[in-house]
Amino acid sequence: MQQVGADVTSLSDLVFQLARRFDERPAFGHLGASISFVDLDRLSRRFAAWVQHETDLKPGDRILIQLPNLMQYPVVLFGARRAGLVVVNANPLFSAEETLRLLRDSGARALIAFAPLSAERLELLSGTAVEYLITTRLGDLHPAPRRLLLNLLAGCKRLGSKPCRGGRLPPAVTPIAFTSVMQKGAGRIWQPPDIDSELALLQYTGGTTGPAKGAMLSERSVLPIWRN
Repeated sequence: MQQVGADVTSLSDLVFQLARRFDERPAFGHLGASISFVDLDRLSRRFAAWVQHETDLKPGDRILIQLPNLMQYPVVLFGARRAGLVVVNANPLFSAEETLRLLRDSGARALIAFAPLSAERLELLSGTAVEYLITTRLGDLHPAPRRLLLNLLAGCKRLGSKPCRGGRLPPAVTPIAFTSVMQKGAGRIWQPPDIDSELALLQYTGGTTGPAKGAMLSERSVLPIWRN
């Protein structure tokens, strides 16, 4: 990769620098569509602004991201860090029990999940600290009418052919669609937060010799070393 500057000390800095250097060049793609580096910068700011102005989530709170390979993932990842949230990654193919354990162990207050896979897990949230459930669909970052077509084709089904079983959302959990998050965040101004802790990610191990354990990672530990 080309150099982006020596003053990159955070993931937020990295996105900003990449947007300045690569502008409208594609950053991430999915099923024939893409978002540019400028899009990534803009959309991640929107997500961060939504967190800051539309929720009571604070820097240091955990957000569990459980998504397949969608363009929404980097938007949420960088947006969450821009709001100071600690990111917890989870495999979207985890069973409900595996997901529940990560939610409880991490103390996540927010969960973003792939909508077709989330229905059967709703009732499990009552046993966790989750207060915000963000759901996203396959085509949410695709242009219309392709977005509508993809979301229609990828309805409430599992990755196989078995339909989802609906669950009941606990009263303490606020549900919101990713598209609504983006709309609300567009009308807000993101401000870089004051962050006391260096903790950026809780990356859970494979758990081959026991229960998965959360490895505590700082942003500096996951950033590449950029040199002029």
